[in-house]
Amino acid sequence: MDSMRWGWSCMLQLQEMDNWGKLATTTWAAEFLLRDGESREFLGSWMNSSAVHEAKKRRAKQVITFSFPCGKWLHMIGVRASPECELCKRERSMNREPTDVLPTETLAHIQSAECKSKKKSVIGTHNRCWKYLIVVISTHGQAARDLEFIGGDKNKQLEKLWAETRLGDILPWDEIADEAERLLGIDLAT
Repeated sequence: MDSMRWGWSCMLQLQEMDNWGKLATTTWAAEFLLRDGESREFLGSWMNSSAVHEAKKRRAKQVITFSFPCGKWLHMIGVRASPECELCKRERSMNREPTDVLPTETLAHIQSAECKSKKKSVIGTHNRCWKYLIVVISTHGQAARDLEFIGGDKNKQLEKLWAETRLGDILPWDEIADEAERLLGIDLAT
């Protein structure tokens, strides 16, 4: 089955499962913007807010409509000769690695740790967002909850967190480490 037929098949299956009662649109962006219950009210109020800088609104619109000016899109409109990631090409050239097969520069590629040139900044951004969320949820969340954030206040080794939360009483750390080493093929003791 080709990708177009597969996509339509998946969309029809989702419609039947969710009982949407309406036809799926032809693009992901249109489908997202027309589907009920997807925080469009919040997105609309954010887009209409005078407190939000226009550049941020423009980037959000580009992401939603798949027109973010990454290599794939620039190649599609004829501005770039290739859709390949220029950052990956530069890094591989500096490391004297082959550059004949490069990943496509998509938004997902450059905003994930897949692009090795952006890996540190992406991981750092992810960690800052995660720490911010933990602090906000811990500070402003309900006092009585079953959820406990471990390690939200500072970085700790997983083994230490395991011991502090008494998870080791249920499942010993050595068993977890041995299984992780087996699955990953690495030695966690080093």
